[in-house]
Amino acid sequence: MMGRALLSLCLCLVAIARSASAQRLEGLIRGPSGSPVAGVVLTARDEAGANVGQTITRDDGRYLLFLERPGSVRIEAKRVGFSREVLGERSVESTGISSFDAQLAARRVDLPAQLPRGAATCDRNARGKRVADALYDEIVTAATAARFRIGRADVQGRWVISQFRIAKRSDDTLRAALRRANGSLPQLFPPVTTERLEEVGFFATVGGDRSFYAPDLEIITTPWFLETHCVRLRRVEEDSLVLAFEPLRQRKGMVDVAGEFTVAWPSLELLNMNFRYVDLPETERESGAGGRLKFARTPAGGWLVTDWSQRTPFLNYFSGEGNTTLIRTQMTRVDVVAHFLSGGRMLAVSDSGGTRYQRDPHGARVAGTAFAPLCPERTTIQPTAAARGRFLNDSTDVPLAGTVIRASWVTPVIVNRTELQEREEVRETTTDQNGAWALCDIPIERDVIIRWEAGDSERRIPLRVAQPFSVTEVRQPR
Repeated sequence: MMGRALLSLCLCLVAIARSASAQRLEGLIRGPSGSPVAGVVLTARDEAGANVGQTITRDDGRYLLFLERPGSVRIEAKRVGFSREVLGERSVESTGISSFDAQLAARRVDLPAQLPRGAATCDRNARGKRVADALYDEIVTAATAARFRIGRADVQGRWVISQFRIAKRSDDTLRAALRRANGSLPQLFPPVTTERLEEVGFFATVGGDRSFYAPDLEIITTPWFLETHCVRLRRVEEDSLVLAFEPLRQRKGMVDVAGEFTVAWPSLELLNMNFRYVDLPETERESGAGGRLKFARTPAGGWLVTDWSQRTPFLNYFSGEGNTTLIRTQMTRVDVVAHFLSGGRMLAVSDSGGTRYQRDPHGARVAGTAFAPLCPERTTIQPTAAARGRFLNDSTDVPLAGTVIRASWVTPVIVNRTELQEREEVRETTTDQNGAWALCDIPIERDVIIRWEAGDSERRIPLRVAQPFSVTEVRQPR
């Protein structure tokens, strides 16, 4: 996932570099009270109504909008819970930067007090379709605002990436890896185009490799998603709305997705999305394959995905000779023996130099320790410790930059309710340019092995920490 994040960042920087001499529009968007507003989706449309540029306002209310071509454009604004509005028109030249500031109105989305249950975007009833379209537009607005933060150089984050292997018919993890990372916000799932999904669905086998695609932010916000799925208001609760989505048609031989969006009521803020894979082969239908996205707003009003996960089955194939009434054939039995669960959690996000989101701050008993600044966010409720060090090349004393450092240990788990096995837990990090590294979430009173590659061999250092919320200095053996 880090590779995809770096690729996304590089592509973002390349796009900005290519647009350095292109037509740009920048400015400040304020709310009705005059305060800057974050998370506003701005769309530039040409005289024919075509979308020629889109962006969001940062947490300070400012924006930078790159346009596909010069000319006269109409600027539209949409924020969650409020009606779409036209801010004005501006003529943009082929070079230079044009300025455009605006103030938003306070017109709430016009929805009936009693929402028609069952209203759907694929409904033939005009009233039901209008309500469902309006609710889906709020979902798209929040997802678009979150999507525009991913890969941007001016938005930095700290997050935890996790990967688990889960035993058959059990939620006990047989292997778990968790790694902290820093940088521009990462892609949440493996990227895929709508053309690919149209061709093969949400699952494909290419060259023997099985790939389950997920409805990422890019997919949710495309017209293709609504063209191929129906979004229906399933139920109205006291403080939330649940909108289900499912494929409009069952495409034979293609795996698709169905699930639910949960939207706060009456603010219309997107809370989460759960999805599951449908039309799986019979052997995998009970595998529980699917995933989720959890959304949150920053105090200034921007949008983030704070939690994401994807669960996919792992198959084991058994072959044997078999007979049919006509010919002798090779029979293959497929069994789901495990699941892979991958995902992540956002720990903190800074935008334009200021912290906009912070998860799980430490309590008073941790605040004064060396552990707190080194591991500013908790990833587990259990008391843990940290380790750090600085590794050099054995022969040249040159810092080992970019080297993966792993801490691993085993814990007993019960599999399938009866069988006792050992689970391997892994925490990973990478050395910086000076060879320095730090690992959080080290367990207390457990034998831990610190591993790293040096040349053609693997180096190991045993470690056992007794004091919770402490920092152990790991010295490289010479």
